[in-house]
Amino acid sequence: MNTFNQMKEKFEKVFTREQAEVLSTAINDAYSDLVKTGDFNELKDIVKDLAVKVGALAEAQKELTEAQKRTEKELHELVVDHRETRRQLGGIADTVGYGLEDKIIPFMPDYVKKNYGMEAARVERKNIVYPNGRFDELNIYVEGTKDGKNAFAVGECKSQPGKKDIDKFHEMSERVRTVLKGEIFLFIVGYSFDPEVDGYIRENYPHIGIVKSYTFDLEYKRVGSQ
Repeated sequence: MNTFNQMKEKFEKVFTREQAEVLSTAINDAYSDLVKTGDFNELKDIVKDLAVKVGALAEAQKELTEAQKRTEKELHELVVDHRETRRQLGGIADTVGYGLEDKIIPFMPDYVKKNYGMEAARVERKNIVYPNGRFDELNIYVEGTKDGKNAFAVGECKSQPGKKDIDKFHEMSERVRTVLKGEIFLFIVGYSFDPEVDGYIRENYPHIGIVKSYTFDLEYKRVGSQ
């Protein structure tokens, strides 16, 4: 005797035959829809497999986080090294610039007289200080007169000037004009000028003189020389 018939017999002791059959049928149908043992075991296997994969994903995420930390550390060290390299290169550039200034300053009185008609009264490096407390350092500053009026010559020294150097020099000269009262002549000195930079100056800043450092020995008199 199967389970259905057993249930039906038990229900018939309490209910009518028709009621017992309805109850037995309903319970049997509900039982058939429940998850069977085999299905439940399969579900457990799926959950277990999923848990393994989640664990592996978490481990991979941990390794990725550690790798990211190492990369950030290495990137930081690279940035620090880059800054130090730039600082050292800047120091070298300053040294080269000062070398040019030291070489050229003795020729300045003759240079400004021949090129600008100026009579030089003072030649030096100079800091121009503004009312807001900021300042610009002038590589070469010549103070004098032209036709009895105040005149100035301002020079920038770079080993091999680039376009950005020219732009910055022009911007600085505009600030300087707010302080120096008189005619101002501008020039930039370099060991060499890239043809593109030379053309850039002539096209955009024709008022800035282009001077190659070796010409001073060839064309101008040094202060104190005969």
